[in-house]
Amino acid sequence: MISIVLVHNHYDADHLETVKAQMQELGAPKIRCFFDEANDVWFAVEGCHRLRAAHALGLTPIIEDISDDDSLTYQVDGEDVTVELDSDFFADWYDRNGRNVILDFEEEDETDD
Repeated sequence: MISIVLVHNHYDADHLETVKAQMQELGAPKIRCFFDEANDVWFAVEGCHRLRAAHALGLTPIIEDISDDDSLTYQVDGEDVTVELDSDFFADWYDRNGRNVILDFEEEDETDD
């Protein structure tokens, strides 16, 4: 089982339906995450709609592990923001997102053939 904590809990239902329709054609999404060994969960840094869509469609996302990266670039209101991935970043991330929705996905070798 792969457990992924979402960046935030809110989502737009109409946008989610659009993402699900696209995903039916494109397949499982690739999502940047870092691993929390203490709790055996991944923390997503993007893709809340894509993760919800994959979960609804029974698809397992492809995780791009950024656990050992030095920095992270993401967008806020269309602008690129780069942050250093250091202990302060992770402490803040846990504080802000530790109680968010967690979605569980089957690992590829766990699915029925």
